Amino acid sequence: IISVSATCLFITEMPLSEATGPQASPFRLVWDGVRSQPVWFERLNVAVLFSWMGWMAWIIFATAWFGENVFGGQPASTCPDSKPSLSCHAYNDGVRFGSRALVGQSIVVSVISPLLPRLVRKTGFRAVYAAGGTIIGLILCSTVLVENRAVAATITALAGVPMAIALSLPYALIGEMTDDATCVGLYMGVNNVYKTIPQFVDALLLGKLVNTAFGGNVAWALFCGGVSSFFSAILSGRLVTRRKLETV
Repeated sequence: IISVSATCLFITEMPLSEATGPQASPFRLVWDGVRSQPVWFERLNVAVLFSWMGWMAWIIFATAWFGENVFGGQPASTCPDSKPSLSCHAYNDGVRFGSRALVGQSIVVSVISPLLPRLVRKTGFRAVYAAGGTIIGLILCSTVLVENRAVAATITALAGVPMAIALSLPYALIGEMTDDATCVGLYMGVNNVYKTIPQFVDALLLGKLVNTAFGGNVAWALFCGGVSSFFSAILSGRLVTRRKLETV
């Protein structure tokens, strides 16, 4: 409500002129946008793709990691309906504990987000985006080692820092680099495609990979996401901002 109210109060809506002639399909517009990306936008989208491969692993498996690896439990699907074992209770306790830890992550996102504009002005866009990819990469890769509940809750809360970066900086760069205001919506739509692809890939393939290659240990799914996040951090060095535009 607060965010929508602020948008309604401070953003002036630009009325659209009357359409002349046949209008292209929205899907065609997005497809054309994918095929004809400018250099700066293509580099951003590739970095976002790898970034969200990591984030989707975290979103899908974070609470399961708490239940299985941190609390040492088993999912309810493996428990008999008539008499749930202590292991099943431990898993449920871990999922609830993980959910509370994710609340801490959301609080950190709320605290960090207002500070990002000043941080970007001081250190540069690429440095901040690379830091976000590096931090979440370290957090996700560390899940194969972390079993202490306090440590697990702490790194979950710290994940709010790179999440704030991942949720805001790509849109900021699109707004900075787009001269034609009518293209902003198209670019944001195309950018969202590169966030949607990891959702399908992780949801359909990552779980099967973990069961086949890692014996069902969800921490390795998070580890794979961490490796992808490191790739995103490396690729952030190729991102183009206004200061670097003339060198491309």
